[in-house]
Amino acid sequence: MDNKIVIIPNGGLATSSTINYITQKVHLGDWKFAIAYGTDYKKLYKVVTEILNNDSTIVKNTEIFTGLAEINRIFCKYVVRIWTK
Repeated sequence: MDNKIVIIPNGGLATSSTINYITQKVHLGDWKFAIAYGTDYKKLYKVVTEILNNDSTIVKNTEIFTGLAEINRIFCKYVVRIWTK
């Protein structure tokens, strides 16, 4: 779903270092933003969308997903997901 490949080696996983090699040409970026209550989330969406649409590493013609990820007593956390090169 997010174009990740997980390879688990036989033995030694807990006692050795692991190197993360990206084997796919695109992968799903996942960013979370904590904002204070009362912040204009529409403005957040507009600013983030503007930045991402002008970024050359973003895969064009893919939807930018934004949504509310968490609410707690101090802030709201929004998630942004987009395919990147």
